Amino acid sequence: MAEKRVREKAASSEHELETEFVEGQKWKGNYALKRKVKDEPIKKIKVTKLPDGAVEETLMNYFENMRRNGGGPIETIEYHPATSSAIIEFQEADAVDRVLKKQPLLFLKKQISVEEYVEEKEEPPSCTIEVQGFVKNTTEDMLEMYFENSKRSGGGEVVGVVIECGVALVTFADENVASSVCEREHTLGGRKLNVSLHLPKKKSSAVEAVKVEEDAVVPVCTVEVRGYKMGSEATIELYFENAKRSGGDEIVKFDPFDSDGVIFITFASKEVARRVSELERQHVVAGCTLDVKLYEPPKCKSTLKLPQICSKEPEESVPHCTIAVRAVTRRMIETVPLYFENKKRSGGDEIVKFEYNEENEIAYITYESEEVARRVVKLGQHKLEGLPLKVKLFIPPQPRPHYEDRVLLEQLTSKITRDSLTNFLEARIGLTPSEIFFGDEGDKAVIIFNEKIDFQKLEEACKQRSLEGKHLQPSKVHVSNCILVLNLKITTTEDEIELYFENEKRSWGGPVEKVEFKREEEYCLVYFEDHASLHQVKGQALKVTLDKPPTSIPTYNNKVLLAGLPSNVNTNCLSNFLEVKIGQTPVHFLYNKEMDKVIITFKDTIDFEKLEEACKKRPVEGSYLKPSKVHFSNCIIISHLQTTTTDDMIAFYFENKARSSGGPVEKVEFKRKEGYCLVFFEDHTTCERVLRQTHNIDGSWLRLSMYFECLGCQREH
Repeated sequence: MAEKRVREKAASSEHELETEFVEGQKWKGNYALKRKVKDEPIKKIKVTKLPDGAVEETLMNYFENMRRNGGGPIETIEYHPATSSAIIEFQEADAVDRVLKKQPLLFLKKQISVEEYVEEKEEPPSCTIEVQGFVKNTTEDMLEMYFENSKRSGGGEVVGVVIECGVALVTFADENVASSVCEREHTLGGRKLNVSLHLPKKKSSAVEAVKVEEDAVVPVCTVEVRGYKMGSEATIELYFENAKRSGGDEIVKFDPFDSDGVIFITFASKEVARRVSELERQHVVAGCTLDVKLYEPPKCKSTLKLPQICSKEPEESVPHCTIAVRAVTRRMIETVPLYFENKKRSGGDEIVKFEYNEENEIAYITYESEEVARRVVKLGQHKLEGLPLKVKLFIPPQPRPHYEDRVLLEQLTSKITRDSLTNFLEARIGLTPSEIFFGDEGDKAVIIFNEKIDFQKLEEACKQRSLEGKHLQPSKVHVSNCILVLNLKITTTEDEIELYFENEKRSWGGPVEKVEFKREEEYCLVYFEDHASLHQVKGQALKVTLDKPPTSIPTYNNKVLLAGLPSNVNTNCLSNFLEVKIGQTPVHFLYNKEMDKVIITFKDTIDFEKLEEACKKRPVEGSYLKPSKVHFSNCIIISHLQTTTTDDMIAFYFENKARSSGGPVEKVEFKRKEGYCLVFFEDHTTCERVLRQTHNIDGSWLRLSMYFECLGCQREH
């Protein structure tokens, strides 16, 4: 059973509280708990399961090795050979956290257990109640709804419910609520409930039957992986560094124990480990379905599951007295205020202010108090003139900030290329773009840098100096409040999307401003009222990306494809033809295998209409050539691969931006007999980054080049 340590600070003149959550079986996203009180940072660890032959000197040398085991200078060691354990005190508290993050640890070739060593003191008040006497078919949801109904039970916000052996443990967000609930009588399903405060320190009948051993504190940033194919360790490491495929991220420690058939992988954060272990789809690497779970150290099993206690202080906030009512047509303007002032029908009261947005068909109604506004929203469904109204609390959105590392440039011409734009920015503001995204029309581009932009300097540069005869217009880029949602079912409705993304427990989202469906393009745009919701949603189970709808792939302005080449046409003949007819000299030729097609690259922008006209009027060696524009390629061709290299290994490597400068991979096509493979990226700009550096996979230096599907197998001249 892995554990999650979460600290919560409570204002107190005498002590600081630390709350320890023990992650057992999941229930409502909450975890079991035990509390400890401490007056100073933890500097001690308890080491158990030490092998025979351990001595204090060896332990000191082992735990003072910061590089290998994360420790540091040791103050004292208390070694207990009889129990194969030791208490070690470090000179600094940070050493304890470092050691815990390095688990699992091997000492004298044996795995040991390490945990924080803290003396337990008196328990603080409990937020949890014990409930007994309910009917057999009572569910956790039913109890949660009952105890969240302040009118019926006197309760409040419930953070967790678990039922076991006829006893329910209900945890409230506020310990005062738990106490007041116990003072009332309760009836549910015709049965009188027996409700009492749950105090873990008191050995009730449920606790006496089970001796709970104090759990070892193991960082939840470690997962254990089983069921893998021997020899695929390198691929597995790449896979779990790939956030898109596995939900993982940076790996700080990778320990394969081949004799036991298990790999321990430690990530940089607890959230990543949890995301990997709870991924909805299966982890498949090298044809094997992996068994992945959070690392569970050996321990005494307990059948008792304790609830989460939350003592988070409520934040002070500005009263929200306004509701937003959607689907209000113009002819309903007079009846809507009457309805929402009718306390019996809508739960409302006297309206202080009424505003109507005709374009979006939204009415904003302000009451004197937040209590009234929340009562109206809580009522649920509202109907007027037989039509349903969507009502929710209106919380003014925070002003959207600007990105500090990106800028929008407008007034671009067709002559402006990626290279010319890069050169202009490097010369004028001394910064090199890391990414450039052109708009569909080619007259706008979002430029992303690796550092903060001096926007005033850029504005001045664009005013003073033109690019290809145009003065560019820079503007700051607002942080987006919109996401693009793909992989939708045909039957999915706007209401379903809105409800899903407004449910913070399920999607990590927040209040939705609007949903725009693009049925033909099979995607929808979701606009949040608060831009911060976007960053919480990204990376969840549903496929979500930034608000960048699918765009057509642009074409090169200095390349052209010539088809219909006769067998007797060579490079010199083509060069002479092009120099005479369009006045430009080619710098590169790329033929297909049959030599009947060629992609020709020029130094400058091509006058494509002039070339088309020339090819129509004048044949070359008796054949009229057929010119066409060349789309930017999203594919590279790779050769010099090892025979042991797999599709997965290629995909994981090129999706790891830190290693390959790559990005999301659309697909990998292996041509084993021909000795090469094709890698298709989701974004065509990724190819340029990848081709700028050398690559080594499986001990082999690879040969890479751009691949154009319009040519097929290609050869350079």
